[in-house]
Amino acid sequence: KALDYYFKALKLFEELDDNYRIATQLTNIGTVYHDQKDYQKALDYYFRALKIDEEQGDKSGIATDYGNIGSLYVPLKKYDEAEKYLKKAIAISDSIGIMNEKVQFENSISELYTQTGKDKEALEHYKKSIELRD
Repeated sequence: KALDYYFKALKLFEELDDNYRIATQLTNIGTVYHDQKDYQKALDYYFRALKIDEEQGDKSGIATDYGNIGSLYVPLKKYDEAEKYLKKAIAISDSIGIMNEKVQFENSISELYTQTGKDKEALEHYKKSIELRD
């Protein structure tokens, strides 16, 4: 049901040529597909959002897109890609000061390192996420 509303909103924002909200709806749609484990569709929507955010110079949006893409690569076992995108998300969130998002990115990279047997790195990033919450 959520997808129906997101697609309706996407159509409306496309008619209004509101790129910021188009990117947001693409991200929302990607997240629904991600939750449904339809990873290829999710990636498609995340990359479409990323393209718009890059064109608009929306650093917060780009960080979110990188984080979503990186998190999605973990269950696909594309660990190098996951790490690359999550590190980019963390770097951007640091540079523009979006700490709420950085908590998510630190958790995601901690999960990645746990799955790949890099326990020291996993613990380091998990501790960072806790520090950021406080």
